Amino acid sequence: MGFTPPTEEVALANLVFFGITILPVCYCFYMHRLNGIGPWLNGLIWNTLRLAGNGIAYKALVTTGLPNIITPLVLDGCGLSPFVIMCLAFMKECNVSILKDLPWWVGHWGLLIAHVLLIVGHAVGMAGLARPILLKAGFIVWISGWLYTGLMLGGSWFSAASKRRLPGEQILLYAATIAWPLVGVRLIYVTYDGYTYGFYDQGSISVQAVCGLLPEFLCMTIYLIAGIWTRHLSLDHQRLRREARAAKKQGKDFRDNRNGSASSSTGPLDKYSSRPGSGDLQKPAVVESVTRTVEV
Repeated sequence: MGFTPPTEEVALANLVFFGITILPVCYCFYMHRLNGIGPWLNGLIWNTLRLAGNGIAYKALVTTGLPNIITPLVLDGCGLSPFVIMCLAFMKECNVSILKDLPWWVGHWGLLIAHVLLIVGHAVGMAGLARPILLKAGFIVWISGWLYTGLMLGGSWFSAASKRRLPGEQILLYAATIAWPLVGVRLIYVTYDGYTYGFYDQGSISVQAVCGLLPEFLCMTIYLIAGIWTRHLSLDHQRLRREARAAKKQGKDFRDNRNGSASSSTGPLDKYSSRPGSGDLQKPAVVESVTRTVEV
């Protein structure tokens, strides 16, 4: 049995794992619908980039025996962005029912800040493949986005509105919380690699397996278990939207009825007030006749 370069074994492991998981990812993408488009679209991109990058690397190693470094590194590096954002996107889906009641730094603005940090950090880091100073700066911003994601997780757990979260949303929050430190292991490994070796030397096969493959495999497994478990969550979200629309319509109908009742109740008063008399209201004829009889 001949010598097998570590990168070939890593590429093969990635091909097998992500080739298998892309099918349940597509299933979750279909089942979770609109509110789940964030995590599962990123999961689909993550799978596709991993398959493409490692497929190119494995083919080069098998056919020529020489690794094709640049293209797989770029594709796998781009795949790290949806890998991190998927954890962040899980929080949006698990907070759908209470998003308006969360603090601003956990709600829409918090999601925007975290996305900007992660995307900008990754873009600057990938631009730094040719310029090491950009690589290091990008990793700092990238790690900041991951840390802010952890801050949002804490805000999601300890918010006063957290008790009103749907059961399916609670499962997704557990999944994001468990995956967050695993995402950190992968990011810290890549950052250390970039600072120490310039991103091109990723260490021995044992280091790559423990710090590279294992966190990603565990994260994807956790995400898929949570996604398949909560595959009917979109139905609960649709029910909430229907109830919100019904409550809004009921409130509008109530206001319209109240305004209509008020205007109809003043109708008889308008009839009397339109007649000439000593006051705003004219006395009924019976009362006037009784009064005249008493006076006589």
